[in-house]
Amino acid sequence: MRTIYLNNAFASYPKVPNLYENIFKYFRMLESNRNFIGYIEEIKSMIEETRGLLCRLVNFKKDGNVVFTSNSTLAINMILKGILNKNDHVIVSSVENDVIMKPINSMIYNGLDISKIPCTESGELDTTIIPRLINRHTKAVVLSHVSNVSGTILPLRQIGDICAKYNLFFIVDASQSLGTINIDNEDIHADAIIFSGNKYLLGPEGIGGFIGSDKLINNMSSVNNINSQVPPNSMGAINEKLELGTLNYIGIYGLNLALKFLLNIGIDNIKFKTDELTSLLINELLNIDNIQIIGKSNNIDRSCIVSLKLNSLNPITVHEKLLEDGIYTGVGLFSNSSHNKLINTFPNGLVRLSFNYFNTLEDIIITVDKLNNIIRNSKYY
Repeated sequence: MRTIYLNNAFASYPKVPNLYENIFKYFRMLESNRNFIGYIEEIKSMIEETRGLLCRLVNFKKDGNVVFTSNSTLAINMILKGILNKNDHVIVSSVENDVIMKPINSMIYNGLDISKIPCTESGELDTTIIPRLINRHTKAVVLSHVSNVSGTILPLRQIGDICAKYNLFFIVDASQSLGTINIDNEDIHADAIIFSGNKYLLGPEGIGGFIGSDKLINNMSSVNNINSQVPPNSMGAINEKLELGTLNYIGIYGLNLALKFLLNIGIDNIKFKTDELTSLLINELLNIDNIQIIGKSNNIDRSCIVSLKLNSLNPITVHEKLLEDGIYTGVGLFSNSSHNKLINTFPNGLVRLSFNYFNTLEDIIITVDKLNNIIRNSKYY
């Protein structure tokens, strides 16, 4: 039976060609040469090259300002807990995902104040509201670039301009966009771009992090206060300050390979292909009764994430029926209870389809046909 994987917003599959084989070869090469004098220097050089590739991907001018962690969740927690203090004020969207909201909510008990930008059901927001929410204690605007529920892409340039005008930190979680949507930090002026290696960057699990401005890193406290001997305003020891212990250099090497693959193809070319897949899926789904597409019904400011509200069926049932036919989708709340409550899909959630560069038009046609059959036969479930 043919397998169709449409859960890339959770973790990408397939990865870049021969990723794990090449990682294994690299590991074996290092292990077999562990006594040679350049062993450590080879790893350091590869890590620094990977920092440079990430900065090239988002047009960030300082290669040294990349901090590696084990995942994007840890990166978000490090940033928020590193810059926000008692009596500070932070602005988020009303449909922000739980990965961002959990650390923020935990700090509310210690005196952090929060305002939410109202969003539509599709996850769109009106940027003109943001200045009205700003007060003398406002320190940061923290937003996901792409909604992991609706796939809506936020207008980062306009938001970045507002943050620059009011001298606020602009924190962007690009876990659901980097690798499939072009990001130019010279345009958006983000202070942090958070990435996840195993989603649209097509890299291995266990690697994530953020690209940070001098202003952000200068103001961040040392990780877990363990490296507190590093001066808080020291830019000469970013890695000592924010990267604790031995880095996952095997994961970083896998990310290195994936970034080279993506940069060789070009993010605009990847976006063109995923837009084509998204358009086909949406156009075909509009012909099926009892399926509501969450978000926009076109490709304007929309990513390759498409979630479905099934009026007469439990999403878990649909997910399981698709799985029986070898079609892997996402199901549930996707760590975003706020958005699901807004669109009345809490607590059951949604079925989510998300593509990457390796999916095909045939994948979409087959999936839509299976969905149509499931809906038609729903009375038997």
